[in-house]
Formats: sequence, C-alpha cells, structure tokens
Amino acid sequence: MDTVGGGLPKEILVTNKNAKELGFHLKLDEQSSDPEVWVVSLSFPIVINKNWKVARVQTYLTDKSENELSSTSFDYVTSSGEPRLLFHFQPKINDMAVVIQYFCPDGEGYECAESYTIESVIDYFNKEKIKGP
Repeated sequence: MDTVGGGLPKEILVTNKNAKELGFHLKLDEQSSDPEVWVVSLSFPIVINKNWKVARVQTYLTDKSENELSSTSFDYVTSSGEPRLLFHFQPKINDMAVVIQYFCPDGEGYECAESYTIESVIDYFNKEKIKGP
C-alpha cells in the first residue's frame, strides 16, 4: 500500500520487528468461531515522545489488490488504561491496515504530528498472503 489514507504527518511504519520497541502490540486472537476470520487486538501507547498524546485512530479494510473497501476514522478520547482496538477480517479475501496518529501538545498542525502505520496485518504476522477463491 503506497499511502494509507494519504495523511500528512510524519509516517512511521510499525512492523513485527519494531512494534515492541515502539510500544505497540498486535495479537491474533484464537477465539473466532469461524476459522476463515481473524480476530485481532492492537494495544498502543497513550503517550509518545514524552507528551504527545494519541489523537486519531484509522482502520482500512482492503482487498487483495490493496484497494480500499472500507475505512473508519475517529478521534481518540484518552481514558484510563491502555488503549486497545479490536477488529476482524477474512484474510483469504481481505487485509487490514491501521494508522494511529499522535499530536504534540503545542498543536502546531501536521508538522507536530506522527502517524504510526501497520500497512498490512497479514504481513505483520509474517503470514503468506492467502490466495482467494
């Protein structure tokens, strides 16, 4: 995927090699009742760079050609506890991408923002892209 959502903030790719260092944890949940469906949980830091807070969460459902089929975007409201996102998709026909945006407290726009991007949940788990029907 060339650009997820076409955002302007500095983009940092989250991979299974750097996720722990960055404070992100992606887990494939085995509790799905349908073996064709992956249930995934993502936890991420509330604060980065000492005082930059999570501000926006975006998810993208894509087809195997990386065309966006559906997306969600919502402003994150800080609460107690570690932020967590839960989502599901069918890896034989789809993939998911996730973007978590952080803004600095001075509010200097996109020059003072960072987007942490998981471009492909399937690739994150080092799974071979599952061929569709």
